[in-house]
Amino acid sequence: MHHRLLLAFALFTVACDGNDPPADEPCPAGHFRPGPGLDCEAHTACGDGEHEAAPPTAYSDRVCRAHTTCAATEYEIAAPTATDDRRCRAITACSAAEYELAPPSASRDRLCAPLSTCEAGEWEAAASSATRDRLCLPHRVCDVGEVLRTAGTATSDASCRACIPGEFCAGGDTPPMRCDWRDRDRDPGTPCPSLVQIAVGAGHLCALDDTGAVRCWGASRDGQTNVPSSLTDVVQLAASSTHTCALDAAGDVTCWGAGPVAPADLGTIVQLAGGPDGSNTCARDDAGGVRCWAPAFQDPLTPPAGLAPTVDVAVGMTSACAVDELGDVTCWGGRYADGTDVVPSDLGAIVQVSVGTTHACARDDAGGVRCWGSDGDGQLEVPEGMPPATRITTGGPRTCAVHADGTATCWGAALGVRPAALEGIVQIAPFYPVDCALRTDDAIECWGAGAGALVTPGP
Repeated sequence: MHHRLLLAFALFTVACDGNDPPADEPCPAGHFRPGPGLDCEAHTACGDGEHEAAPPTAYSDRVCRAHTTCAATEYEIAAPTATDDRRCRAITACSAAEYELAPPSASRDRLCAPLSTCEAGEWEAAASSATRDRLCLPHRVCDVGEVLRTAGTATSDASCRACIPGEFCAGGDTPPMRCDWRDRDRDPGTPCPSLVQIAVGAGHLCALDDTGAVRCWGASRDGQTNVPSSLTDVVQLAASSTHTCALDAAGDVTCWGAGPVAPADLGTIVQLAGGPDGSNTCARDDAGGVRCWAPAFQDPLTPPAGLAPTVDVAVGMTSACAVDELGDVTCWGGRYADGTDVVPSDLGAIVQVSVGTTHACARDDAGGVRCWGSDGDGQLEVPEGMPPATRITTGGPRTCAVHADGTATCWGAALGVRPAALEGIVQIAPFYPVDCALRTDDAIECWGAGAGALVTPGP
């Protein structure tokens, strides 16, 4: 009996001297018991690149997991810690109305910004891309002494050029360059209107430009230079000794100066005719009919009854002529100084006629010219070898022809002064003792006695 007690005591002593606590006691700090009756084990420490997914307890070990790695389309919004995993988020994609202001990185999202919109007065100097904003710049403003060449658009800048004579140009000179007498407060850079016709009366001259505007100057005893302020859209002028008439685009006629207004029942007029040495004016309507009128002190040149439909009409001092659709010429009114008013029967196919004081000339469809009537000043002596004429004009005892190359030929009563060469001519309006020409450079030049009174006025 005593022997058994000693053995039990020895066994108890050995058990109590071990490292582990009894099975029913907790493990020391940093340890856990994996199961009842099992020995305590030290808690696992998470290694580099791991985080604690679950904390340790007295009966369970620490759970460690590898940190998440963000994908190529993600960025890190929260760095991993000992107890938290790395947090990732999808990288933002810029919309079609945005561009990438800053690229993404491992820890930063892509930064997008709205594309700029070019405003009025700006143009897109550089297009946008996925990583670049649209570049908008203000349209160029022309400097002093320049005019706009091309207006700016949404995708191109404005361009400018230096001012040139013959246009209105703000700035540069003092006063600014202008369109001389044709300037009517035009906008900068607006081309000056080009002249299309001149009409010469007995001491006055009128000019028509391609905007339908008219200006007259010179002698105005009867108001023949007082252009009505309401006159617009003029397409042709006709000047007589004491008055001026204009045809507008609607086919209506307006006259000013001495003499009656145009008859109200003219119809739709397509051509006017007047003569610097007479006071009659004739008009041809769209049916080929002709009407003439004159001041009270002179009888109108009434066309003969039964006149065939016409294609051209001309007026002189005391007579008028017309060309019909067959190319035949009919004249009426006073006889010429030599007592004859007979139109030559072998004129050919005539397309235009012109009448002076005591003679008339006709142009055929080949550009040939034939004259008849008084020859006291050589007005019937068409120069031999003269090139084909594209237009003829008669005034007083003179006739001039313009040719296709811009040269001109005149004959009849001689003038005291004459240009060295008649070149660059658009139109000549002769009236003894002065001739006036409209040139291709838009200048009006007059020569002969009395030409000074018809000098183009200033602004």
